[in-house]
Order: sequence, then structure tokens, then C-alpha cells
Amino acid sequence: MTTTAFRPLNLNSTAYGGVLIAATLVVLGLVAHHPPQWLLTPADAVAIAADPMARIEHGIFILLTLVLMTGASGLAWRIGIAHPLVMAGWLTYVGGGMSLVLALLLNGYITPALPKDALPPAVAVLAAISRLGMILLSAGIVLWGHALLHRGGTARWMALLGMATGGFSVAFVLTAGPELDLDRLMGWAAAHVVWNLAVGTWFLRSLKRD
Repeated sequence: MTTTAFRPLNLNSTAYGGVLIAATLVVLGLVAHHPPQWLLTPADAVAIAADPMARIEHGIFILLTLVLMTGASGLAWRIGIAHPLVMAGWLTYVGGGMSLVLALLLNGYITPALPKDALPPAVAVLAAISRLGMILLSAGIVLWGHALLHRGGTARWMALLGMATGGFSVAFVLTAGPELDLDRLMGWAAAHVVWNLAVGTWFLRSLKRD
């Protein structure tokens, strides 16, 4: 019996770039109309949790988070997942994404079933998990940026952008007070939007030239 050697599929830069850009824009639009539950008053949070559409919305957010992680993972594979810094960045980034998925699951499917007097501690837990996810996502970008520093051309600019946006995002969350207000959250999100769109555009222009 003869066997055929397995040939791995090629990395589709165009697909990764398009997915990353499209998902980022959709998430940005949804977040602008749906502030996180821990930023609301308990009465507002209860009202949102009781909305039948809440589970659908959170399911969409979870799906988009997974799509974003897929798009960002394309960058790790393209620049070399075997490199320790790239691997560390990928694991950190995915860990951050899964933390946000957990927060979305709790927020959309667990919180609505809790009694009103249990809402304040639940909101505190959501905030802590979400902060962790935000920090890990940002730290992953910093590690990827550092890994790209030895490259030339556009890759060097991407390295500087990644370290700047990721570092700013980590510091932003760590220095925030107990209440992470919507303005601060949108500032963190803006940095990640810039990074995601830059990476997506880089993919679409083809990384082979770098």
C-alpha cells in the first residue's frame, strides 16, 4: 500500500485580513450600542438581562470574539508561531479572548437567572474577568510587536504600532480605578481597532513583500 505525503494548506492572507477587518468593524458598531453590563446601574443591568434579545446579542458577541481570535491567529502563523515570543503572544491573546468569552457567557446566560440582590457581586466578577481579558489581549499584541522588531520594511512599523497600542492598552486598564467607565473602555477599544485594521490591511497587501 502506498501513502501520499500530507501537504499542509497554504496560509490565506486575504481571508485572514478580510475576516479581521470585517469582524472588527461589526464589533465596534455593536459595542457602541450595547455598553457592558458592569458599566450600568443595577436597575439598568436587570432590565437588560431580562430582555429576551440579550442572549442572542451575547451569542453574536461570542461568535465575533472567536472570529477575531481566528483572524489574529493568522498573524501569529504568518510571522512564525515556532518563535517563542510569537507563541507566547498567541497563547496570551487567545487566553484574553477566552476570558472575554467567559464574561459574555456569564453576562448573557447566567446573570439573568440570578436574584436582584446577587447582581452586584456578579457584576464585580464580570468586571474582573473582563479586565483580565483586556490585559491579556493587549499583552499578546505587545509580544507580537517585540517579535517583529528584527524585521524590516512594513514589519518594523507594525512592530512599533503593536508595542505602542498594546502597551498603552495594558497601562490603561491597570491604571483605571474601580469603575472602568465607558469612555475609558472605548479608549481601550480604539487602540485595538487601530491594530486590527492595520494587521488586516497588511494581510490584504500581502505580507510576502516584507
